[in-house]
Amino acid sequence: MNSFFYSTKHAKTSYYHIPSTLNLEDVQQILHNHSTLAHIFWPQLVNDPENLLFENQTGPSTTEIQIRPASGSGPGPSGTKCKASITSHHEAREVVVAEEMPLGLRMTLVYRVSDEPPQGISAEEGDGLLALADSQPSTSLSGTGSRIGLYLQVERSVMAPRPLSMLVKTTDGPIVKTKNLLFVLDELGNGKKLDAALDALNELGESDDEGDEVLEKYKAD
Repeated sequence: MNSFFYSTKHAKTSYYHIPSTLNLEDVQQILHNHSTLAHIFWPQLVNDPENLLFENQTGPSTTEIQIRPASGSGPGPSGTKCKASITSHHEAREVVVAEEMPLGLRMTLVYRVSDEPPQGISAEEGDGLLALADSQPSTSLSGTGSRIGLYLQVERSVMAPRPLSMLVKTTDGPIVKTKNLLFVLDELGNGKKLDAALDALNELGESDDEGDEVLEKYKAD
């Protein structure tokens, strides 16, 4: 899209500790399985009896998704379809989620797995923010006091037509998709199978309480 007609706003990059019981291969299997990610990002739509979510594989690394919101759920006429895409970049250890929204807005999320701790996070700060449960083995510390382990780096931006850009606000902090992903990784880190983790996510329903607890558990910035 021509940048003259559109403006992009970025939220603050966030970092979250990945459970130390999961290795890089475990996490990559989740991030690069687009069907699994669709269940994580849009659980209500995937499980809707009218099949409101449709997937179309457009290449070896990209899946395009047609989303038709349920009646009365969000702006726009009932039945209006939105588009989303999930693209894997294996060498960069990242997956990019782009979702077109009403009024010409486009949200982009980048989930990247890193083994480098975010700058400015000391061992003491990490301990205070993680509040790891006793069931989670502690990650070790490097000689500089940084935690050794895997991190989930999250970048988020919203592109909007310039007339609307002044009304668009990108608040810092995780959105539901990120909370859902962290919840599933936490369930897997506690030894659950993927199907059981997805079932547990579905049971959360509209409540964010448990998701918020997981968020505080793994936040690293």
